[in-house]
Amino acid sequence: MANLTFTIPSVLNQGGGEKKIEISAANLTEAFAKISETMGDDFKRRVLENDGTPRSLINIYINGKNAKFSSGMETELKDGDEIYILPAVAGGSELSSKDLDRYSRQVMLEEIGYQGQLKLRNAKVCVVGVGGLGNPITTRLVAMGIGKIRIVDRDVIELSNLHRQTMFDEDDVGEVKVEVAAKKLQKLNPDVQI
Repeated sequence: MANLTFTIPSVLNQGGGEKKIEISAANLTEAFAKISETMGDDFKRRVLENDGTPRSLINIYINGKNAKFSSGMETELKDGDEIYILPAVAGGSELSSKDLDRYSRQVMLEEIGYQGQLKLRNAKVCVVGVGGLGNPITTRLVAMGIGKIRIVDRDVIELSNLHRQTMFDEDDVGEVKVEVAAKKLQKLNPDVQI
């Protein structure tokens, strides 16, 4: 038996906020059985099939990794493991399975969570200057899944920019910063509107 933390997001906790429950279980099957006893019938109905397995729309993460890439419900658990479950659909908007895989680490953070990721996806940002500070800022925003980003900069890339503007390389010297940044950021995350 492993001692672990099972995190229930607010959307599966009847809107009562994220809930962390300490349990002991040898594998995911046992963990779900125990958490279902604790959470009650409404949780069981929303999360589990009649045979006790999670519904197909429930994504299970163990220490930030999607359980579908391990041994499924028979995945052995270790002391200190953290299990986080997320519905593929929550409220009026949804994150796809691809989104949940891509952003799983930040969705697991209590400070961001599923709803925070939806807010990021629906956000619009304008960054003026894609130089020293704008370069890492635009990269991070796009990587985090911001919905739409506008970049404003009239400058061209110079050799002297490369040591601090890591998005660019020597092949980009002489090119317009905004055009090069847009291409590279689109490759980083094709789902973001640039």
